Amino acid sequence: MQPMTSSSSSVFGLSLSARSKLSVPKQGVGQKVLGVEVRMVRAKVQIHDERFLRRVLWADTTLGSLTALVGLFFPARLVDLFGMPLGLIIVIAVVTLAYAVTALTIAVQTSFPVLSVRVLVWANWFWAAVSTVLLLRHFAAATVLGVAFLVLQIFVVGGLAYIEGRQIVRQTAKPAQEPA
Repeated sequence: MQPMTSSSSSVFGLSLSARSKLSVPKQGVGQKVLGVEVRMVRAKVQIHDERFLRRVLWADTTLGSLTALVGLFFPARLVDLFGMPLGLIIVIAVVTLAYAVTALTIAVQTSFPVLSVRVLVWANWFWAAVSTVLLLRHFAAATVLGVAFLVLQIFVVGGLAYIEGRQIVRQTAKPAQEPA
């Protein structure tokens, strides 16, 4: 019986681990597994433009904070203006506050943890999708302002996810220097 081995691999720059009874090569080393040569190389990623990303994260923080504070301080008024249930207004406010705090936490750091940025990007894509579902679900009852708010939220949050995500890039290997 073969011993259990532990291996890790990279998918879209994320490290994954699994257990297998097969012999799995160490990172970057080629071996034959079931007659096929396998080579595992961990994808390295970096932030393309930290200064630009910091400005985008501050915009994310500002927009999320404003949306959250208006929703938390004036929920009853927004029910009338948007034609949406009070509970939904509160949930939107709390979720956007959580996003704003997360973006702020990343923006104030001296260097950007790529995993944190990636989590924020995926969370923003998820919230844009949820906002699309909310738009479809509440379209008939919502006022024109309520529909406009949800449409704007879809495009702003989705746009932030896209822009923030474009800042995560694979590191390019520097060409080896030829001896003179």
